[in-house]
Amino acid sequence: MSEKQERKRGSAPGDGEPGRKKPRAQPQAVAPGGVVKQEPEEEGDATQGSNEGEASQGSSEGGGSVMAVQAMDEPRVKLTIGVSLLHCQACVLPLKPPTFKCEAGHVVCCSCRGKHGQACGRAATYAACRELDAFVRDAKLPCHYEEFGCKSLVVYYQAADHHGACEWAPCSCPAPGCYFFTSPRRLVEHFVTDHRWPVTKVRYGAACKLPVPAPPQGCHVLAGACSSCPSARSARPRPCRWCA
Repeated sequence: MSEKQERKRGSAPGDGEPGRKKPRAQPQAVAPGGVVKQEPEEEGDATQGSNEGEASQGSSEGGGSVMAVQAMDEPRVKLTIGVSLLHCQACVLPLKPPTFKCEAGHVVCCSCRGKHGQACGRAATYAACRELDAFVRDAKLPCHYEEFGCKSLVVYYQAADHHGACEWAPCSCPAPGCYFFTSPRRLVEHFVTDHRWPVTKVRYGAACKLPVPAPPQGCHVLAGACSSCPSARSARPRPCRWCA
């Protein structure tokens, strides 16, 4: 072996050579009250930590946008469909969930499921119509009394119950010869402006003293404080039934 080769093998890379690995820092014992000097982070580690922070921030912002989209109200559309699609094919009343379909394809409500066999020979078994149930629960229409002030959107199969209890249902003026027809709330204004009747607000279940003078023919209107329906009472004193 030549002297040149042995010299090449025995030589070690110097401190300034690029192939030399940096030795790990050994832990040092720290005296009480001493301060340990922290070495600066290398450029590669700092860049990696910065990228991780940006990625986590981006993911959190993305999650917030998804939650914001989910919190938004679902858009609605106005449709015109045949009434028969929303009615039971047995009792011909509005469908109420849960709905069922027989083997012949007839859609019936729950109460008609047992009676439909008399009209359809293939009504031995029924399948639940869950997709139709979701549609029936969400099908809404404006109240019939919208022109009188009601702004409610009523579920179709609950429309009859709503119309029977709607506080905007119109009524006619009780004055003889007056054919004014409007909602109870607007009827009070009609009493005051057109008939000059006095209006007094009363509370149900509480005593109330009302002066009853002897005016000409007319009425004294009592309007409940917790209700929109007025009650017209005659202002003329009634004779005692024991007197002739």
